Amino acid sequence: MRSVIFSISLLLLASCGNEQPKETSVVTETPAGPALQTTINSIAKTAKAKIAVASINVETGDTFYYNATDHVPTQSTIKFPLAIMIMKQVDSGRISLDEKFTLTKEELAIPGGKTLTEALHGGNSMKVHSLLEYMTHVSDNISFFGLTRRVGGGKKIEEYIKSTGLQGIGVTQREGEPYIDFSNPYDTWCTAQDMAKLMVKFYKGELMSKTSTDTLRSIMERTTGGTKRIKGLLPEGTVVAHKTGSSDTRDGKTIAINDIGIVTLPNGQHEAMAIYVHDITGDLEYGESVIAAVAKAIYDDAVKK
Repeated sequence: MRSVIFSISLLLLASCGNEQPKETSVVTETPAGPALQTTINSIAKTAKAKIAVASINVETGDTFYYNATDHVPTQSTIKFPLAIMIMKQVDSGRISLDEKFTLTKEELAIPGGKTLTEALHGGNSMKVHSLLEYMTHVSDNISFFGLTRRVGGGKKIEEYIKSTGLQGIGVTQREGEPYIDFSNPYDTWCTAQDMAKLMVKFYKGELMSKTSTDTLRSIMERTTGGTKRIKGLLPEGTVVAHKTGSSDTRDGKTIAINDIGIVTLPNGQHEAMAIYVHDITGDLEYGESVIAAVAKAIYDDAVKK
């Protein structure tokens, strides 16, 4: 694994000598420079996986897209728009963050929720704010399924994203139930481009009140999982508000390892990154190393501008 990270790091170093002249930023969608394109091309060529990447500077609108309209498995990155929907219901008064939410027996039996069930101490209810934190910090599945039921089902998440003007989302719901069906991961998909655009809308405060935006951003900045993904090769202390997504590894193959987030740059600007690595020949650690390399390349390019 170290050899994989080392070889990718060499590609990043090789690109540093191709720095482009600094240009005046404008608030519009403008493409990133050729140096970044060259680096991402090199990473993609050597990676034992497919990658889809979108990055958008929140303040300037500068963009970089690589396979950004491909349909990729969302995995748990779908929890980000769900969290937005919950906060919108808080804004409308339909739900309170301090309100106790009761989970069903079916939800409590869902795999991937050990940390939450331990915290419940045999109970079945928890404050909505705590459920949001578990869903984000450790990508808990019990809270995810429960809160999905709360908003009216998985298809409501798709409907919500499309209501923002973004079409790059597709959700498959279990027949007769409110829950998302992940049995075929490619049936619940997104595009990196539209997930990055959703993050920009969120960070600009276009989707909910300032209080709710600040609350969700704080939760995402305190995420404890995925430290080897977007944050993996960035300078220590870099603030990243992010949400991960992962699948299991079976017979040496991994369907998807993802990370989406807003990175605070040294100049105070913010870079939205949506990095999806899928059809991986390798394990979680390998997928994370590819994400880290891509994120470092985007970060370095943004810092030069």
